[in-house]
Amino acid sequence: MWRPAAAASSGCPRLTAATQRRYPSNALLCVSAPLRLCVALIALSPPACWSQQPPPAADYQQALNNAEALRKQGQFREAITACEAFLRAHPDATTGCQLFLAEKALANLVDRILLRDLKERDQTVSICEAALKEFEGVPYYWAVCAKYVIQAKMWRAGEQGAAADLANRVVEKLGEQLPPGYVGASLLLFHVYALRNLARCFKAHDLNLIRANQFLEFHRTGAGVNPLPELEGELANAVTP
Repeated sequence: MWRPAAAASSGCPRLTAATQRRYPSNALLCVSAPLRLCVALIALSPPACWSQQPPPAADYQQALNNAEALRKQGQFREAITACEAFLRAHPDATTGCQLFLAEKALANLVDRILLRDLKERDQTVSICEAALKEFEGVPYYWAVCAKYVIQAKMWRAGEQGAAADLANRVVEKLGEQLPPGYVGASLLLFHVYALRNLARCFKAHDLNLIRANQFLEFHRTGAGVNPLPELEGELANAVTP
């Protein structure tokens, strides 16, 4: 299970530096009032490479055009395969700003197909689970697939613990490469909601807030003992009446 690092001595909520820079609303909790405007302006300024145009390379444009054409023809699985073929051929996409934008465009196209076009949830989940294993070195696409697995599978199945673990795995591993906007924000929100629902499970099982508060404090600061494994053991060994 993921274990967060200890929080800073300032008492701020436990957030990575990358998260604070991506999401100024959280970062502003940790700075004094005179610095807030400066922090906000810096945090809201996109990296220089985001303002560049996508690479003019024929292979990228051809991959995007082919995938779009397949999508319009209703060949959704084939369109995803075309996107993944480019990402597989350029595993170092994030080492260059232009290739990062190519990766982002292709990953967003796959995201649209998953959300709007493919109706068979089992099929879309299997695509993303396979991508999680193969494309861990392609940050934007990896984050998109993690978000979809959490949303379409884990959350619907009530697997809040697994959802929190996967969301934090992506957030902690990607750091500065965590996608901006709704993809990164969704992963953070899934983590928060998962923790809140698990705290409610402690309350319902124990009929008090002792372990619920211990659990939240552990994930907020990294200090103390995580009571979740103990609760899972109790529930697994519970006698059904």
